[in-house]
Amino acid sequence: MKNYVVYHLIHVNTPHQHNPKLVVTGVPNDVDLTTEDVDRGGYQFGEFNRAWCNYYLEEIEEKGKNLASDLVAKLHEDCQYETISYDALTNNALPFEIGKGEDLSLGEAVELFETGKRADLEQKKLRDNLMKVDITR
Repeated sequence: MKNYVVYHLIHVNTPHQHNPKLVVTGVPNDVDLTTEDVDRGGYQFGEFNRAWCNYYLEEIEEKGKNLASDLVAKLHEDCQYETISYDALTNNALPFEIGKGEDLSLGEAVELFETGKRADLEQKKLRDNLMKVDITR
């Protein structure tokens, strides 16, 4: 099993700061976790209205050898970051492949469903997918 960390890189001053925000544990060895997986799990990272701007997803190798030393130290301290298992992340995953191969966020899908502006939207498929999503979290 592998572990991954999402961290925020602050590079205004030197030395740069690497601040952990999320650790995903128990990722199967045959899976390479992607930012899309994290997004679908309900997390949004970024700055300046740009997804993943100054945020990075890295595998935590043995003893953090591949990570910046300040990030490794913060992971071992009582620093504020969230931890989630891979199973929980994938169970939270938003569906969706709707219409003509477009990936939509839950908000976009609900908006399209409610406004009915897209004639080619497969409403039955959308309704079925919405019923599977836990919108209480």
